[in-house]
Amino acid sequence: MFISKNAILKYSVIVSIMSLIYINNISGIDQSNFLKDYGNKEVLKIYWNNFSLIEKEARSFKLSEEQWIEINNIELSKETYWVDNGTIYLNPDIDDIGCLYYNTFHSAFHRSYLHSGKDEMWGEGFCNAFRYFMELKTNNKRSKWMNNLKKYMKIVEDLSRLKKSKDKFLNKYIYPAVLIIYKSDNSYDKFFKLWFELNNDRKIKNADILNNYFNFDPDK
Repeated sequence: MFISKNAILKYSVIVSIMSLIYINNISGIDQSNFLKDYGNKEVLKIYWNNFSLIEKEARSFKLSEEQWIEINNIELSKETYWVDNGTIYLNPDIDDIGCLYYNTFHSAFHRSYLHSGKDEMWGEGFCNAFRYFMELKTNNKRSKWMNNLKKYMKIVEDLSRLKKSKDKFLNKYIYPAVLIIYKSDNSYDKFFKLWFELNNDRKIKNADILNNYFNFDPDK
């Protein structure tokens, strides 16, 4: 059977593209660096499987190859938090896997155009909005965090009530998240689209945009 050079070339290009897509969607962390000192193998398997899924989702929000911080280590800790060297410190014993989802999105937000000026204060809101959609995607039952967030989502249309809030925790972590989810029509696809639209707007204007867009200030 004769195969032309053009056919071979096209095939090579397709294989190269598919290889890049595959490489771009695999986790950057070796499983041996994932909670390596944690003894509950059953819980560890659940966490690893879910992280493998949601890390790919978070990675899809990167604006360029340089605008993503590779997660290369997840360490056991009493407290849960992310640091910009690509490490997440995690406590699986608190039974809140959503903390992993929330912290994973910091790798996308930290180098985005929105991580600047007053817009940076919306980072916790975007991470929690991502957590919300990932919990819907991965969990069969609602977490305590999800049930709590649902309560605040019921008052999101009453913006005057949110603006009167003096609760710094709600203003920084919860209300920005519910406003982002509301603006996304409670749709993950629209949340994904909104992320790129807002980043593009911030890049073009080179000025703060989020407080005006959402009509809310998390830093009050």
